[in-house]
Amino acid sequence: MDVTLPWQALTGKPVTHRLVFTLRTYTHLMPSSEDRTRKAVDRVPGAHEPSRVPSMWPDGLRPAGARTSPGLTALPRGCGGRCNEAMIARFAALVRRRPVVSFFALAYLLSWGWWVPIGVAGGVVRGGDPWPTHMPGLLGPLLAAVAVTAVTGGRAAVGAYLRRLCRWRADRRATLMAFSPLAMLAAGLVAILLIEQDVPPWPEYFVISGLPSSVLPMLAGLIVLNGFGEEGGWRGFAQEHLQRRHGPVRAAVITALAWAGWHAPLFVILASFRGFDPLVLPGFFLGMAAGAFVLAQVYNTAGGGVAAAACWHVTYNLASATAAASGTLAAITTTVVMVWAAILLVMAYRAARRRAPSPLLGGRSIRPDDVDDVFPVPRGRPPDAVPGGLGKGGG
Repeated sequence: MDVTLPWQALTGKPVTHRLVFTLRTYTHLMPSSEDRTRKAVDRVPGAHEPSRVPSMWPDGLRPAGARTSPGLTALPRGCGGRCNEAMIARFAALVRRRPVVSFFALAYLLSWGWWVPIGVAGGVVRGGDPWPTHMPGLLGPLLAAVAVTAVTGGRAAVGAYLRRLCRWRADRRATLMAFSPLAMLAAGLVAILLIEQDVPPWPEYFVISGLPSSVLPMLAGLIVLNGFGEEGGWRGFAQEHLQRRHGPVRAAVITALAWAGWHAPLFVILASFRGFDPLVLPGFFLGMAAGAFVLAQVYNTAGGGVAAAACWHVTYNLASATAAASGTLAAITTTVVMVWAAILLVMAYRAARRRAPSPLLGGRSIRPDDVDDVFPVPRGRPPDAVPGGLGKGGG
């Protein structure tokens, strides 16, 4: 930029070296032509229908899919200078800095956005009645995980996340763990027979809140909405990200706290939850924490496959949340899960003392062909190294 000619032509005064230095140093603080154009367009009535103004991406904040060519970009209708691409870029940068917090916030927003209106309208979700239903709100964690993954990692990360949803690399032990709630249900039925209580009729085992009582629709809704809807977010995203930094046990505690608070509106709209005595609530939250430990064990034992955790969640609800499971069966199943979680923690710490960490303390080992699913990198660029594991036991 030559600042000497305009100055000499306008003032007729000689140009000194000090003047040139001052102008070249501070000229960038003056409004640019781009700024003046934006202000001029904003002052014209109807100029934003549709509005086309120069791109305003700050340096270093342009998302991967944004236009990089110099040209004009359209802003949404009715959106002025305060609502532009820079705000979107700053929001995306915030999500990248705090992915887990962003996931929690979005999961609450999506789920509560369905549940709170039901409560405000006075609706009550009952077993075997498909409307009103809380089930669509259970998809909140899964949708939040997909959205945050897309912002933080782009298309490659979303593809890797979806592959983990359907992956089942469970050995015999992990498969038995995934279906273990059915054994809890069988043990509960035996206990009922021993104490000479009536065994619930079999149709009641397929009556659950918010879903029709027909067997196939009920199981399909339970698997997709309850199983993958919840576990795709709480284990597939929150547990996965948190245990990389804090280890599986601390990650399970943090996830359990967020998971328990997420259930709060259900105490207003679910008929089965509305009957809870306040003294029972500590037991409910203790059961959530125990379930988070068991699910972390199942998830890591299955190699990070969300399907195994979803299977455990679905079978657990069949054993504890149906019309047949109310009362004695639910109490037995919940007690077994709490005892199991305590045993897993004791065994994990004993194994750690022998320098043989379990999946609940050391995370899991990552095979070379799984690196792109857990740590996605751009296509065509090989990973720098293959991590030996997740959490405190694996680096």
